[in-house]
Amino acid sequence: MRLRSMILLFVIGAVVAGSPSAVLRAVGTSGPRRTQTTTIVLPHHVPQYRDGISLRFAMLHDVIHERFPKHGSAYYEARERAVRARLAALTSDDPARFPLLDDLAVGLDRQGKSDAAVDLMREKLDAQKDRGLQGRDLYSTHANLGTFLIHGNFKAAQAGDAAARDRFREGLANIHESIRVNPEAHFGRERWQAVIAEFLLASFDDPQLLTRFDFLGNGLATTPGRPSRGWGSAAYSVSDELPVPMQLALRSDESAESPETRPIADWIRSRITRVGAEEGWSRVDVPSHRRSVAFDEPMLGILGMWRQGGGANPHFAVAIGETMSRVGQRFIAHAAFERAIQLADRVHPDPEIRRRFVEACELRRRSLQVSIDVNQQILYDEFRDQLDVGLQFQKEYQEYEKARLAEGIEFDDPELFAGFSPTTPSIASSSGEEEVMSITRSDDPRPSLGRAVAGSAFFGGSISVLIGALAARTRTFVAGRRKVSAGVHWIEE
Repeated sequence: MRLRSMILLFVIGAVVAGSPSAVLRAVGTSGPRRTQTTTIVLPHHVPQYRDGISLRFAMLHDVIHERFPKHGSAYYEARERAVRARLAALTSDDPARFPLLDDLAVGLDRQGKSDAAVDLMREKLDAQKDRGLQGRDLYSTHANLGTFLIHGNFKAAQAGDAAARDRFREGLANIHESIRVNPEAHFGRERWQAVIAEFLLASFDDPQLLTRFDFLGNGLATTPGRPSRGWGSAAYSVSDELPVPMQLALRSDESAESPETRPIADWIRSRITRVGAEEGWSRVDVPSHRRSVAFDEPMLGILGMWRQGGGANPHFAVAIGETMSRVGQRFIAHAAFERAIQLADRVHPDPEIRRRFVEACELRRRSLQVSIDVNQQILYDEFRDQLDVGLQFQKEYQEYEKARLAEGIEFDDPELFAGFSPTTPSIASSSGEEEVMSITRSDDPRPSLGRAVAGSAFFGGSISVLIGALAARTRTFVAGRRKVSAGVHWIEE
């Protein structure tokens, strides 16, 4: 049988045998299907640093709406009095003075006395250097000195004061030094403090920058597309191809954080959605942040700066909004843009810059509203109600704190808030389904459709070729017999 004939027979047999197999596979009930659902760790649940904290979306919801405890002025005044008294009891060369100087300076900065806080940190830095201290021992001094210089000189520097800009740059240099000696401190928060300082420094010369990007390099100037509904890479899933230790790490925060599985943790983190440094950012003078990053890194930095630093500001709010839009957290993004608009008077002294900033935020807010498909007024009322809850909690917290301090309770007494009963006792929001990823697998005893069809087709094609070959062989044999019979008959004649 010729090769062409064999191929033709094989194809015909494969089609004839494979098609019924596909139908039977689709409707067959050769065995019950068993399903198994596995809940795995979301990529951003694995911390960047060993023993570090990991992000939850509820944290961002709460910081936008001020749903966290916040000390009032009475607390920092009491802290200043107590710390000064403790310092007075120590000799000038006692190293126990160093952490107390930090406490005192932070309290002064929170009271708006940044210049006095700077003087204390300069005094501390000189004393530490006289004792020969260096490296990590100077971390908190550089970090605090840099923070106070930036806080105390920002407004004047933005308004064009040359001396204030020099002090602002000095503050930034100290932040960079704190990062150099201790890059993992505060889970990398100082890195993002440097980024926003560089961004604001660049905006002093080019205020339009504030309307083109947030401080992470997410673009504000373009019309927003439909917000993402996903939080990470589609490649992130439990797969039979992954080694068993990796599959276990995907299911457990503890195993993902252990030293033995750090490479696995890094693999998981490589699946986190990246944000920032979008088109055009390369032309902005922010040397500390040139490439996109895993979204949880700057978000944790913002949380720390908002809660433990200078508090709410529009640059943090708009960065949260842009980032949450890119990872599918549309309600949080909408609230963040509302908060950014509310804080817009702090963006820049120029009313035109503020107007364009608000315009960009409103454009994104409307886009999110369409995506969420909820009336704008309902969304705004929800934002306002949540913010009122947070602000009311902080008011009650500070009033109780003030009363207890007036009674003579020390600012650092563990019992300072014993008996505190706020209107909203559980101020921190709980995480929900947004923090859960489940993969459902079907354990089907039947072979897969592709394998079933391929197997049947190959079998059918092979049988067709075999039958064709036998048929051809039979025809040859019969024809040969006829020739022999004809020849014998002729001889007999």
